[in-house]
Amino acid sequence: MARNEFAARLARRRVELGYSQSRMAKELGMVPSSIHGYEAGAREPSLDRLLEIAGLLGCTTDWLLGIEGLTSERAKVPAWAKGVAADLAVIGGKREREAAKTLIGALARHKP
Repeated sequence: MARNEFAARLARRRVELGYSQSRMAKELGMVPSSIHGYEAGAREPSLDRLLEIAGLLGCTTDWLLGIEGLTSERAKVPAWAKGVAADLAVIGGKREREAAKTLIGALARHKP
């Protein structure tokens, strides 16, 4: 992850949406110093945290990382998949979570 690009885009999007670092941290169940660390380029979020941040900010992880535009067709996940994704945190092991994420991604790409 390009820290400087991620840090700049995170701060820009947060400000665009009117979030303070404290409010954003509260929404994500974090401490404000974590948001500050991300924006200063001193810390990087985990993959799970990156997904949560993108969801809160209404953008794609690819945009946050400087890979593509703010939104994309791939980012348009059906409502049911968002609910399933939120439940991933309760799945036991890392392998099981990765398998569930892969399945959700595959299902989201196929429109009914």
